Amino acid sequence: MRQEGVKVAHVSATPDRPTGVAGIVVDAAAQNCILSGAGRQCALSPEDVRAAGAAIRSADVVVAQLEVPLDAVAEAFALAAHGPITSSTLPRPVICPTSCWR
Repeated sequence: MRQEGVKVAHVSATPDRPTGVAGIVVDAAAQNCILSGAGRQCALSPEDVRAAGAAIRSADVVVAQLEVPLDAVAEAFALAAHGPITSSTLPRPVICPTSCWR
């Protein structure tokens, strides 16, 4: 990632949690299904986000997806709200309470 210019100062490894993995299956009609196995991203905390606060506040754009805990996403957007930063959420995967399952 560094070779591509991605800033990785706030990327961390956790020995007791594997990296997440995903596979994408596309059918003949170009419809896809993404199968994912959660990993380290599920341990992202608001404290982790606050540790990256200076980077978030100096960003032009903050993008989050729902593959991390919602309280971490909320913290990132709260930090971004203190400046002229564009924030966007990719609402994937869709989180649905068990009460809506049939």
